[in-house]
Amino acid sequence: MAGVTIAVQDASGGARFPAEDRLRSWVLAAVAGPPEGEAAPPAAGEVLIRIVGTQESAQLNARYRGKRGPTNVLAFLSDLPETPSGQSANAIGEGAIADGPSAGRAGNGQSAGDGQGAPGPDSDPPPAEPAAAAGDAPQRVLTLPQRDAPAGDAPAAGAAAAPDSLPLGDLVICAPVVSREAREQRKSFEAHWAHIVVHGVLHLLGFDHETEEQAQTMEDRERKILASLGFRDPYASRD
Repeated sequence: MAGVTIAVQDASGGARFPAEDRLRSWVLAAVAGPPEGEAAPPAAGEVLIRIVGTQESAQLNARYRGKRGPTNVLAFLSDLPETPSGQSANAIGEGAIADGPSAGRAGNGQSAGDGQGAPGPDSDPPPAEPAAAAGDAPQRVLTLPQRDAPAGDAPAAGAAAAPDSLPLGDLVICAPVVSREAREQRKSFEAHWAHIVVHGVLHLLGFDHETEEQAQTMEDRERKILASLGFRDPYASRD
């Protein structure tokens, strides 16, 4: 995956999350697709994984999805306008990656169904855009502060993607929510994190679960990718 750069930002305030090399390996596996079957969509660009705590996740969830509280992952495409519409954030609501096939799915943007109603008058206001450091590359959807890529890596954020390729984007993952879900769903810490990362990257590649057919395609791909990484079916029921 010479055309994909992966950056990780820790803004979680000390929460536990997997090692950066593990996060990167899961991103690359999702971009590459399953070892057998349908070829992966061509992709070139950067995936920025920002690990956050519950406060920042809740603020972004309210701003971009109109939902209360933190959520496990928000995925933002890098070629969308700086102020995205309701359709610009594909998100899994809390508990959306749950036991059993197609359990608790959330759609994208305004149609996401995570069981948390739209915020009322007393909800938290949308957050201010995070400030970017002077001299950063051109900002993308979230205007997140950039971290320089190691020398010799693929093109940095802001570099043009190759023609006919997908430009990827940003994943904002709430570490406390993912850890809690892993306990509640009786999944291993790394298995659930791998699923969250793979699911988020597939959204960046254009996969979705708005319809039953879309969901089946996306879930089958997740199963195959995770199996190639040594993880069991994330949708299998736990006795």
